[in-house]
Formats: sequence, structure tokens, C-alpha cells
Amino acid sequence: MPEIDTNIIRKYIETTLGCDLRSVSDGDSLFASGVIDSLALLEVISFIERESQVPIAIDDLSIDDIDTLRSLAAIGKASGPLPRTDVR
Repeated sequence: MPEIDTNIIRKYIETTLGCDLRSVSDGDSLFASGVIDSLALLEVISFIERESQVPIAIDDLSIDDIDTLRSLAAIGKASGPLPRTDVR
């Protein structure tokens, strides 16, 4: 299972969403810094889910779970791998 870390998430946000994260540390609030909005956040969560191959229950997340690069990286590690659907 691929591991998603803060550097991978940072690069995705910078290159895909066009956000400048040079002044944002891994523990800084992405919302308070104005770097990301709720729609962009959904794109980041979808990216983490795809890349880490873990399901992320958005309804179970709090703002603390998704407000920093560090917390976003942690949600991809917390859920475990997706179940295999190709097993016969």
C-alpha cells in the first residue's frame, strides 16, 4: 500500500490546485492561512483516497482531521487498505 506523506500532499496541492504553500508548514492551518477552501479540500481527500488505496469516510472527519498537511497525511494511514474486489 502506497504511503501518502505531507510532501506528496503538498506537491499535489501546489501542482494540481495551483496553491502556493512555500510559507505553510506541515502543522499550519490550511483554512486559516487561506490556502485551501472546502471544494479544494474535497479534491485533496479524493486524491489521498486514490493514492493510498484506503476508503475515507468524510462524514466521520472533523476540521482537526483535515486542517493541516500533517493531519491530511494521517487520515490516509488510519483507515487501512481497501478490500479486494477481484478475489474469487
